[in-house]
Amino acid sequence: MSTPPPAIQDKMLKQPLAQGAAAGAARFLPSPTLLSTAVTLLFYTSMTAFILFLVLTFIHYTIYPIFSFSEADDGFIRIPTASDQQKAFQDVVAVSDISANFVSIPNCGYTVSFDTFLSGEFLTTGTPRVLLYRSRNPVAITAKFADSDSELLAKFPDTNLLVYFDPIQNDMTVAVVTTNAGTKHLKKVPAIENVPIRKVFRTTIVFTETFIEVYLNGKLAQSMPITQAPMAQDANKAFYTTPLFFGTSVKLANLYFWPRPLLSRDVQANGAPIASDTLFTKPAK
Repeated sequence: MSTPPPAIQDKMLKQPLAQGAAAGAARFLPSPTLLSTAVTLLFYTSMTAFILFLVLTFIHYTIYPIFSFSEADDGFIRIPTASDQQKAFQDVVAVSDISANFVSIPNCGYTVSFDTFLSGEFLTTGTPRVLLYRSRNPVAITAKFADSDSELLAKFPDTNLLVYFDPIQNDMTVAVVTTNAGTKHLKKVPAIENVPIRKVFRTTIVFTETFIEVYLNGKLAQSMPITQAPMAQDANKAFYTTPLFFGTSVKLANLYFWPRPLLSRDVQANGAPIASDTLFTKPAK
């Protein structure tokens, strides 16, 4: 028998090797039946998850909160979200005449919330005890002034939001400064009477162009429609704490700010005081 030429011998040797490699690779590929089963299973799993999501969403918005979008709400499935909350004086009592380090504060259309404490000390001067206002610089109060709209507008000319307490009673007032034909007006929310003394409570103010709401410990205490435009505020007007003139009769801590009006549900979820009474009563170091 004659021997095949070298080229044919080489081809004969490579052919079984190629066939073996193809057979080996085929063993690792899923069969058409297995592939079809996997696709079907994936489809039904995706459909089940989608239907479950729709059911949970319906329950969340109609019956009971399922998803949690903030640390304080009642949902149990945490949804990561970007927070627009800003904080100042966290876990410390704010000293007098100091500004919060908030940025991009709009003219209105925001929410501000803070722990509030009245020490029980009252003034005999008849001067309203201002707790929070906006200004380019801290307002220096060096002498008593009357509890009148004109005096408050004159002493705090830069602000369109003012939070103050009666000098001899535990009544809190929140006021909005509006403008009409170039004239400023102090529009006061009805006074919140008999707020706690020597017990911390959380005040939340939702301030918009058309209304203002004041909450105590997450519950709506007073509200007021705003029928004139709030006085314009520029970016250099920060929130300032109580002037030194009023001493320690009114204090705040844990001042939080959102550059949007919070919904009532969100206010209630964030309504509890953050600080304890001892934060305000312990001796200063």
